[in-house]
This record gives sequence, C-alpha cells and structure tokens, in this order.
Amino acid sequence: MASESVLSQGLNSYSIDLPDIRNASFTYSDERGFLYIAGSNGLFRFNGRTTRQLVIRDPSQDSILHSQNIQSSLFPAADGGLWFTTYEALHRYDPEVEEFRTYQYTENKPHANSRVFREGYRAILLSNNKDTLWLKAKDQLLGFDLLRQRFVGPGPVTRGNFFATGSGANGEPLFIGLPWNYGKGIDLISRKNKRWTVKAVPDSTRFYHGVATGSGEFYLGGTYGLYRYRTGNSDQSGIAKVLAPSLPNHSLTHLTYDSLRRKLILYYPDYGYLAYNPVAGEVVQLRPPNGKQFGAAWLAPGGSHWLTSTEGYDVVMPESPLKDAWVSLPYDYCVTEGGGGHTCRTQNGTFREVGEIFDPVVEDTHTNLSASTEPTDIRSTIGMPDKKEFFADQSGRIYQMGNEALYVLNKPRQKISTFHFARGLGRGIADFGEDRIIAVTEGRVGWMTIENDTVRIRQSDHGLGFPEGAQYTFLRRLNERTIAVASRSTGFYIGQLTQGELRLTDSIHVGVEVFDLVFDPEGEVYYLGSATGLWRYQNGRLARIELSDNGDDVLQVWALSIDQQGILWLGTSAGLFSHLDGQTRRYTELDGLPAGEIFEPFPVIAQIDGSLLFTTSNGVLRVNPTELQPDNTPARPYISQLWINGAESDRKIQMERDNRLDLDYYQNDVQVRLSTASGATPWETYRLKVRLTGDYDFSQTVGNDAPLRLPGLRWGHYTLTVGAINHNGVTVGKSTYQLVIDPPFYLRWWFILLTMLTLSSVLYLVHYMLVRRALAREVRRRELQEHLALERDRIAEEVHDDLGGQLSSIMFLAQSLALSATEKKGVSQEIQRIGELARGAILNVRDIIYTLDASRSSLRDLYDQFEFIGRETFAGLPIDFKGVVNLPPVVRELSSKEKRNLTLLVKESFNNIIKHAGASGVVLCLTARGSGDYTLSIQDDGVGMAATKQNSDDRGVKFGLRNMQRKCEEIGANLRIEHVAPSGTRIVINYPKSEQES
Repeated sequence: MASESVLSQGLNSYSIDLPDIRNASFTYSDERGFLYIAGSNGLFRFNGRTTRQLVIRDPSQDSILHSQNIQSSLFPAADGGLWFTTYEALHRYDPEVEEFRTYQYTENKPHANSRVFREGYRAILLSNNKDTLWLKAKDQLLGFDLLRQRFVGPGPVTRGNFFATGSGANGEPLFIGLPWNYGKGIDLISRKNKRWTVKAVPDSTRFYHGVATGSGEFYLGGTYGLYRYRTGNSDQSGIAKVLAPSLPNHSLTHLTYDSLRRKLILYYPDYGYLAYNPVAGEVVQLRPPNGKQFGAAWLAPGGSHWLTSTEGYDVVMPESPLKDAWVSLPYDYCVTEGGGGHTCRTQNGTFREVGEIFDPVVEDTHTNLSASTEPTDIRSTIGMPDKKEFFADQSGRIYQMGNEALYVLNKPRQKISTFHFARGLGRGIADFGEDRIIAVTEGRVGWMTIENDTVRIRQSDHGLGFPEGAQYTFLRRLNERTIAVASRSTGFYIGQLTQGELRLTDSIHVGVEVFDLVFDPEGEVYYLGSATGLWRYQNGRLARIELSDNGDDVLQVWALSIDQQGILWLGTSAGLFSHLDGQTRRYTELDGLPAGEIFEPFPVIAQIDGSLLFTTSNGVLRVNPTELQPDNTPARPYISQLWINGAESDRKIQMERDNRLDLDYYQNDVQVRLSTASGATPWETYRLKVRLTGDYDFSQTVGNDAPLRLPGLRWGHYTLTVGAINHNGVTVGKSTYQLVIDPPFYLRWWFILLTMLTLSSVLYLVHYMLVRRALAREVRRRELQEHLALERDRIAEEVHDDLGGQLSSIMFLAQSLALSATEKKGVSQEIQRIGELARGAILNVRDIIYTLDASRSSLRDLYDQFEFIGRETFAGLPIDFKGVVNLPPVVRELSSKEKRNLTLLVKESFNNIIKHAGASGVVLCLTARGSGDYTLSIQDDGVGMAATKQNSDDRGVKFGLRNMQRKCEEIGANLRIEHVAPSGTRIVINYPKSEQES
C-alpha cells in the first residue's frame, strides 16, 4: 500500500516496499506499463503492486547463471526487449516469451591464442541511432551490433572506469572515465571515422561520477562539488566548476539527469539529495520519504521514477498528479440561511456568520455563549447533545435538535433557549418567513410553534393532508414553495404552499428508507440517497444507479446535492462521489482528499461560487470541483497466471503475446489471474471489469490480482475483454483476448468434410452399382426383345409362307370348285363357305403377322393396318368407309400388346357397326401428338346406341363393350362412346388415360 510523503515544495510522493530486491540500482519503464528493476540479486518486474523475479538463465547450457548481479543500466531493444550486463556476460531479455539470451566476446585471433571473455562486463552506452550498444569486458571497450546481434571491432584498452558517456558533435560515442592511474583529472575516449582517440584532460580534482546532458556537455561530481565539462575547442570547453550559492563545496558522488524537467539530481554524502536546474541556477533540497536516507538514485527513462537503494526497497514518485484542491475549514458543521449566507459552528461550540464564500482566515464576528472568557464547548456547558446537525431560519435563529428537547439560539439576543416536546423531531425545517416554519416529528408534519417552553407541531384547521404516524425522518425544502418529507419505510411525500397553506400534492412509495433527497428541475428527476444506494425516480419509475464499477458493493448514500453545473454530489459510506450524464466518479486520497476523512450522514452544501462544502468526521471540507481532474494515467490489464483444467499452464506467455489462446474441447475449465501493469502509478488500486462474449455473455467486476474462473466453456469462439478501472471510476486501459475452444474431432470442419466426401463416395458407388445393374438389365431386356423380335419375325415368316400359302391354296381351290359346281346348288354353298372361312383365316393370319412384326410398330403402320381392315370388312357392303390420319413426322413406337388390342378393338367396332348400326358410312380417324399421345375415333351414321340396345341382345352388347373396355385398360387407354346428332355413334380411344377419364 502506498504511503504519502513530501519531497519538496509541497510535491507529494509515494513509496512502496519491494522486499525481494537487494541494492536496487537501475530501472526501466516499458510501454506496457511494467517497471523493470535491476538489483544485486537479479532482474525484477514490478506491475505497480507486486514484484516478480526474472531468473537469468544461460539457454546454451540450460542453467541458471551463477551471478544474478546486474552491473549496468537497462537499455531498451527495438522490439520491446531489454539489454543489460551481469559480471559474466551481455544479456538480452525477451518479454514476449520471457527468455534470456547470453553473449560473450571471443577475441578475433588465431585459434590457439583467442580467448573468451567470461567476466568483467558492463554496458555503458546505447548509440544515438540505437543500433549499437557499447560495453566493457574487463579493460576492453567493445561494441555490439544489436541488429546482427554480434560483437563488432574492439576499441582501445582502458583500465579506468567510465562514469559518463554521451555523444560528441559528430554523433560518435564519447566516454569519460578515471585516468589509468586512478589519479586526478579525466580520460576522454572518442571515435571519429572509426578511429579511436584517448586523451587525458588534467585537473586538480579527483572525480567520482558524471552524466551527459546533451550537445557535448557533461556534469561531473568531484571532491569539491559539481563541475561542468564541455567538448570542443571553444573558450568554454574544458573542465570548470559550477558556482552556485546553494551548492555545497563537498564531495559529490552521484548524479542523475532528469531530461524531462532538465534538472540534475545530486547526491552529497554529507548533505543528501539536491535538485539543481542548470538553466535557472535553482537548487532545491529533497527530503526522502518516511525519514529514510537516500543511498543512490536512478532515473528511469522519461524521468518518472527514482529508486532509493539504502535498503533497496523504495520506488519514489518525484511528482504526483494530485491537485491541492481541498481546504479544511475550522468548523464542524455549516448550514445555509434563507438570505444566502451561512452559519457555521466551530469545533469549540461557537457559531460564526460568514458570507457566501467560506474563508477561514477572515475574522468574522461570532457569538460565544460561554460564561467564561476562554472559549469552551457550549454544548457541554448547557447540556446540549453532541450532535453536529443544526438548522437556521430567516430571522437568524439556530435550531439544534436533541433527543427530547429543541435548543434555539437567538443570535441577535445571544441567548439559547431549551424547549421540550413529547415526540422526537425529525431532521430539517422549512422557513417560509414571518415565523412560519414547517417541521416534522416521527408521526406528524405541521407548523412548528413554541408555547410555554414547549415545542408543538400543529396542523391547520383544514389539515395539511400528510398522513399521521408515517414515521417521518427528515424534511427537505426543494424550492420557494415545495417541500419533500421522507418516511422511514414507505418513501416520501411532496407538499406545496398554496395561499398560505401547505397541501400534500403527491405521495411516492419507493420501498426503501430514504436518507436524503434532491430534485433536478431540468430533468424533473428525484434523486434518493438510501441504505441501498442511489436511486433515480422519474415519471413514476424507480431505478437504481449502480456504483459498483468503482470497486464497492452496495453503498449507503447519506447526503445529496446538485451544484450549478448540474453535477450530483454524493456523500456515501465509501467517500465522495459525483454523478453526471450517467458517469459516476469517486474521490479518494489520491485526488488530494485529506487522509482519514469519513463522510457522515450530513448534508452536502453547494456554494454560490461553485465550490462545495462537505461535513466529515474531521470537520468541514471545502473543494472547488473544477480543480478535480480525473486521473487518466494509462494502465494495461494482463493475464499474470493461467490454469487449464486445474493445472497451471505456461501458455499464458503465448496468450499475452498473441492475445489468443487455442484449446481442445476437453480443456474447457479455464482460470486466469488478472493483474494490471502500471509501474508509473504504484499507489493506484484498480478494479477489473471482465466481459466474456461468445456462445453466452458473462460480465463481472473483480479486484486486481484476483483469480477468475471460467468453468465448463462450450466449444466455440469467445472474446475476453478486460478493462482497468481506477479509483475515479475511469477506464484507463483495456485488453482483449480471443479464446478459441476447438470442438471434438467429429465436429470439426475437416472431419465433417471428410465424412461428407466419404458418404458422397459411398452414395456415388451405390448409385454407380445400381445404374450399372439397371443398364445390365436394360441390355438383357433389349437383347431379349431383339431375340423375341427375331423369333416373332421367324414365326411370322413361317406362318406367312407355310400356313398362309396353304390357306390361300384352299381358298383358290374352293373358288374353282364353286365355279365348276354352280349347277349343284348345295355343293356350291358348302364350297363357298369353305372359301369364306379360308379368307377369314388369311385375314387373321395377316393380323397376327402385323402384331408380331417389330418393323411395323409406328402409328402410321397402325393406321395402314386399320385402313386395310376397314376396306376388307366393308367391301361388298352398302357402307362407305373413309380413313383420316393426322400424324407428326416422328412419333413413338407401339408395343405388340398395343397393336394387338387396338386391332381387336377396331375389328370389334367394325363388326358392331355391320350387325347393329344400320349405317351407310364409317369414318376412322387417327390423330397423334409429338409427345407420343394419340386419339383413335370410329364414327358411323347409324341408328345410335339407344336403338341398337332396343333391337339387339342387351347381354351381348354389354359383353362386347366390357371386352372393349378391358382391352383399353390393358394398354393404359380410355374408351369413350358418344352419341352423334342427329344419329350415329362415335367410339373414342384416348392414350394415355387422363386422371379425369380414369
């Protein structure tokens, strides 16, 4: 914990114990907020609160170096690392991986004569362009190329210790050290055009230490104080003593140059530390914190730190950002009077009237009611209770509330009167002038009257409208005509003065005990201070204003006030807060608030001049809010420890370097320790606001260096955001990490893709096998069809050649016999019958041959067959036959089944027309479409279906129609019989059969 001390001229400083470091000598602050401290026992990293030792190892031998004693300053590397030397070697520290590399110089001589320098290293200078580090190894001056990471050509050998380094006018390195014989004067070693020059600068003084201030100017500490050395050949070059009245003429053993403030920090063993401004000649005595003695001081880059090394335990801030804005006034309580003035009670019990602005040095008249001439506490003299709170009316009377009495001070008459009452008075009064004062007791709101040494609270004849027995606690006047009265358990009531009478206008029930209340007229908002925090009431809605981001849980808000800028001020159990536009800020000792101040449940007073008065446990405090600027010193949250499934992991280095952590699905129990790097502000105590977003949102505020567990994270992508919140409630740093938990292998994209490819391959293979099988079946089917077609052609040829020929012979023979036997009538008829049968058999054989002939399967062939059948059927009959065809160029082929069934249907229709229709004409029409669908119709001009049924066997007709319907269904066609006006019948066969027709 930081402790305050004074360095000089009212500047505050802070020191913090670092018990792990011995003989701390060098420091460096990096851009991440860490302070690196070099001591005789190693390198340490300080994050603003705790230190961590970085053990220097030799990675080539995988061992810890015997000596951890750092012998040089810490020089920054271009990539954020550090260069330094121990006695044994040159080292580089890489903070990204937290590893060390070690370099030792080997002489460039024949192998037998070369040697490795294993001791005596000391880094002394980083070149202006920061590409070369100059160091000594024993007596050898060396350069080290930081880009190529190798030693470059050695410089001269010198036995003296360098105590000042810098750059000459040409930018080349320049070293100042003790002479070879450790005598008086200095040795000057410089380089120009890669040539080294060693020059002795004689003087009658022995020098101990020095520092470069730039432009070839050095300041040296010698036997008789401070000296200046300038390079070049001008009149002012050379060594000269610095003459200043306040500089001692005693041994000066150590110097540090603060480049930001352009001051020299000088250490005299006999006088301590001085701050010297070479330009103004100003000398300031520096007093160390906590009475400790400075042993040595080292300035970190930027001039932000001094390190005391008497014990090696203290980091001291030479300046702090605090403002001297707070003024303690010699009062213990103050009230605002109706006329705009103020009355305060001093700590010895006297009262003082002051103007609009409090000024403790102004001698105002006061009323001392003590009987003695010495100031005494009048509360103890007259038995007044030791309560701070009192009230004032417009006539100058002071009211001090007691447990069973009211003490009234009449300031003009300098008299205190005691008045008794039966029930305890609440806090506050509202003075409306002309002795019209509203007050409250535990159960009543009314006008306060004093009769016969007794205080009474009465209501008007019509009543004020405030309920009786409501346990009233305090009264607050909101404006010239409005008051608010708080109840212990229900909320508060609003009353307004109208035509001289106070009436209840509103009753607001909030369910919390209200300690104080203010009204913001601009937003028409009531702010309530209660035991459960700060509440906002507007338009009938109550909402709690969170203050937890400032590091506290539920705060008790004792007092409220709104100043002229609209800022809401809160006196709470955790100190002072301000609230504006949704932003809450806390004020502590780090903002200059005097230590030990406790804000008690008393009012906060907003002053006319913009300053504020607060009643605390130590008295009255005045502050000007414009002087309180929030502290925006940056700080960086980081992960100092990482646990995975309960085991600490070194993958935090990777997480800090890459801002990313990749885990497997079974590594889903993650715990981190969150810290804040802010070596520049070791006094600060941060809170860390953590938010995890991803598959679910998680938000929490934890303390600094606190562990945070994230158990049972489901696989997915998460973003972990950590914000550092300082004591003012200001977020001064933020770090973001990506947390990626890989899913199980069977849910990863490559496995899903491989599975899909495998499944697709299997499906493709199955599909390929099924297609091949189907193709094989189709080939076999076609081969079978071809075989059947060949077989049908063979049968058709044999039937045509053998059976057809024989039937034709029979038919011709029967015709010949019939011609030769015309005179024999009976024989002629029999022979004619044989010829008809043979002729019918030949027609049937023709139909069979057509059905079996695969080469005649088109609709055109079907039409030719039907036309032939029609002409043969109606030949010799008084029936005129006509065929009509409408076919596209290409139509589908017909199966044997289709040809056979359609042929039988046409023949059956022709026979029915001959037998039953009595028609004189028949029309056969075949129409087809490109899709392969066709319509076959047979129409006659006979008597029609109704007459047919009357003149024939109904059973035979029905059987024939059923037979025709069956043959249509077998080939997927539809049969429809229509009557044609005025007479006739049409038989329609449609292929394929539609859903309506089916």
